[in-house]
This record gives sequence, C-alpha cells and structure tokens, in this order.
Amino acid sequence: MKKVIRLTESELTDLIERIITETQHMDMEEGMHGEMEEGMFGPGKEELEELKTDLIRRMEDLLEENGLEEEDLINSIESVLEKAKDSNYRGDVRITTTSKGMPMFKFEAEPSRFHKSKFYKNIMEPMVGGMKSGHSFGGGYKK
Repeated sequence: MKKVIRLTESELTDLIERIITETQHMDMEEGMHGEMEEGMFGPGKEELEELKTDLIRRMEDLLEENGLEEEDLINSIESVLEKAKDSNYRGDVRITTTSKGMPMFKFEAEPSRFHKSKFYKNIMEPMVGGMKSGHSFGGGYKK
C-alpha cells in the first residue's frame, strides 16, 4: 500500500534542488572515470564546424528540392544558424509555411541529455505541467 506524503512548497523545492545537485554531481563523477561522456562539455570546435556545415548543406538541399531560393523564404539561413547555435547545431530543419502561405525554414533542436533523462521525464515534466495548469503545490491555506 502506498503512503501519502505531504510536503510544503519549500520542502518540495529543497528536495528538487537536492536531486538536481546530486544528479549533476553523479554526471561529473561518471565523466571523470574513463572516457568522458559525449556532450559533457559540448562538442569540440572541429565537430561544431562539421555540424554547422552539415546543417547548411541540409538547408541548401531543401531549397533545391523545393525549387526555392533563399530570397523566397521569410527567414534566412543565417537566422536559422543563430537559433541552432544554442543546441550546438543538433536538430532537424525543414521547410514549412506561415499562416499566410509564405515558405520558411523551421529548426527543431534535438533534446539535450538532460531533457532525455528519466529525472526530467518523471519529475520535471509533471511539475512544469502542473505549474502551467495553475497548480501551486499546496499554495497555503485560506483563513
């Protein structure tokens, strides 16, 4: 039989902060033993340039496949590269249209290692979902 545990908002916050800190600490320890994990400090300069070049090539191929020129789009390759820089150029790019039918590039970043983790899926996603829907995790009692 499961037990119901009551936590105040500050206790929940402290618990989540402690879990995040311990998770980060465990990740650092894993990286220090043997081979460092992929993406621990991000890709090196050479790999970053390769990823950027591949993304540019994919965008140019998309333009050619759709019979478009860069000037036909409402955004530029440079604007997509600027957005993709935050995710180390990892993700998917496609051509889509705006509500007015204008073609544009759409870049969807690949989820980070943190966003793929069980911790994020089991703890953070439900918590953020609750906050978005107005749940306050107790929020105090009305007098």
